[in-house]
Amino acid sequence: MRIDARAGARGILVDRGPNRRIPLARWYDPATGEYEAFVEGPGGTVRRGDDGQPQVVRGRAQGKLELVPLGSAWQPAPPPAPKGTPPAEGLAQYQRVYFEVWNRRGEAKKCIRDRWQEFLRQNDFLDAFVIRRSRGGL
Repeated sequence: MRIDARAGARGILVDRGPNRRIPLARWYDPATGEYEAFVEGPGGTVRRGDDGQPQVVRGRAQGKLELVPLGSAWQPAPPPAPKGTPPAEGLAQYQRVYFEVWNRRGEAKKCIRDRWQEFLRQNDFLDAFVIRRSRGGL
């Protein structure tokens, strides 16, 4: 029995042999494994020949053909990521970048640690960082 897109069949046609989808399928016959599909062009569009007619390819499936309904193929979007990072994690990221920059400049690790402690003491960086994070900044 031939299943045709013009008759209202909608979904993604999958060849379960190599487990690959057959894009832009027009019809398929699950009993014989034959199908006909448009040739996919750039951006998922139908490729057209010199005469302006759509190019069509016929083939036979290597495994069982399965039509996955569009409702089953749709996956919900992942939940949005929380805005920002907790202050301690943000500070750790900043410290990691700080150490990497000074390390690339050829500074010794002990000097970088001392420089980081001095930076925190002089700038009251931690307090300002926590205040900005609690107000939604940075």
